Amino acid sequence: MKLKIYFFLIAAIIFSISHVSASVKINYGYSEIFSRDDMDSAIEIITKNFSEVKNIRYTEDDYCNTEKNIEWMNRLAKKRGLNIKFNQCIAFFSDYKSSKEIWTWYFARIKGDDWHLMSFGY
Repeated sequence: MKLKIYFFLIAAIIFSISHVSASVKINYGYSEIFSRDDMDSAIEIITKNFSEVKNIRYTEDDYCNTEKNIEWMNRLAKKRGLNIKFNQCIAFFSDYKSSKEIWTWYFARIKGDDWHLMSFGY
């Protein structure tokens, strides 16, 4: 009996993980700066925390990864009490199943480190 319950729980977890990723359409576009793994690590933050996301699209390299935007990310970090000096910014557009608005998601990091979700909205 315990084995059946254990198997059922494992199957439910696997289904829920694959269901979330399969239901979100991702357009990686083209980047000379960020790899697909770089993008996936940021996208995972969106999909884990916002289940209504339907489509996610990478903006482009110079949409976010500019000196002006990196300065903005660093100002946001300082306001949050983070002692980090970011040097990379990545952004995505998304839409929701229940809304027609296009959301923009801004992430920042020190090259090679984890992404921090710094701003989002429409």
